[in-house]
Amino acid sequence: MRWSRLWLFGLALSTATLGAAGEPVSVRVNPSVAIAPTILAISVKVAPQAANRALEIVVDSGDFYRLSRTQLEGDQGPVLNNLKIDGVPAGEYEVTATVIGDDGRRGTTAHARAEVMPSSSSLPR
Repeated sequence: MRWSRLWLFGLALSTATLGAAGEPVSVRVNPSVAIAPTILAISVKVAPQAANRALEIVVDSGDFYRLSRTQLEGDQGPVLNNLKIDGVPAGEYEVTATVIGDDGRRGTTAHARAEVMPSSSSLPR
């Protein structure tokens, strides 16, 4: 029963994330459901615009936090930006991608979620 619930949760997250195609910024986390410790692969698509100066990606669960900031070259910047995070512990993660403009202000933001389950060896017996 537990695995079917996880599968449905992952399917719902993937579908919601793919629905963001065509937006100025979209984010995808793979896998969206995993067993700890794991590697999260994050892909962010950014529509090239002259005012784009930076992309900030935050992975946060309350107990775990990672921030990555990548320079963008306006409309010459990369469309696809990838980030891998190793050793991610159990928790519910909010992944946020934000484009920062040439005026220093935060612009378009996209969100995704991931759930990392504790391994069976770390569960109480």
